[in-house]
Amino acid sequence: FYELPPASPRKTADDVEALKEIFSLRPKILRNLAEEEWEPLHIVVGLSHLLHGRVSLEWLPTGFVGVSKFDTATTVRMMNFHINHIHDVKRMREIGITMGKILCAGPNAGSCDECMKIADTLYSLDSLPELPYEKCTCDMGCRCVVVAKIPRL
Repeated sequence: FYELPPASPRKTADDVEALKEIFSLRPKILRNLAEEEWEPLHIVVGLSHLLHGRVSLEWLPTGFVGVSKFDTATTVRMMNFHINHIHDVKRMREIGITMGKILCAGPNAGSCDECMKIADTLYSLDSLPELPYEKCTCDMGCRCVVVAKIPRL
């Protein structure tokens, strides 16, 4: 039996910065979200951050429509995936990584043709496509991720 070490105490200043970031983000895959729905989405995603991922979609307003091609849960998930992508790229930069490759689930696991077009291509971190990928047509939403290209020593 292995016990995880206790998590570092959270700092209010860090949470404030995270919430500022969350409220500023508008991923391209959600570009068709109605203007009045951004704030409720940001609030739910912000609460999810503060509650370590424990979020209820019931917190969204009753009339929340989201993006027509996604159900409500997928709309929220795409926002969370976008935040994770931004943080992944930031961490890569911090340790000196300059290149990354997009991985997707693959055609046999439900990845769409648009996601397959960007998969397995090496990009500089400055030229990476935004994830989740805006052209994705997957019913579940884009599940692509970026992985670091580790330079040879």
